[in-house]
Amino acid sequence: MFVVQLQFVAFAMVVVSLSFWLGEMHVRNRRSWEAIAVRLKLHGPGLTAWSRFRRAGIVVELADFAEYKVGGIDPALPQRVRRQAIAMRLSAARALAGFGQRGRS
Repeated sequence: MFVVQLQFVAFAMVVVSLSFWLGEMHVRNRRSWEAIAVRLKLHGPGLTAWSRFRRAGIVVELADFAEYKVGGIDPALPQRVRRQAIAMRLSAARALAGFGQRGRS
């Protein structure tokens, strides 16, 4: 009996998580270029690893917007921007995890 309850709770958690994720994707897909640019400005030019991590995610969103909603651009450009933003995000994640620090044992 306990296993059935545990399965039900796990299933409910997955359904709720997917619902929130789908809702966020719907909101994200409806944002305008200006709204995304404002979010980028709100995070400021911060040099902290967390700020770089957040800004890189917004840059990926800008690349997605350019690829799907702007016509007449070179398709390779959003891919390059996305690749660089993901590299920046991975670098920031390594710094947040402490892997980028020298002299650590």
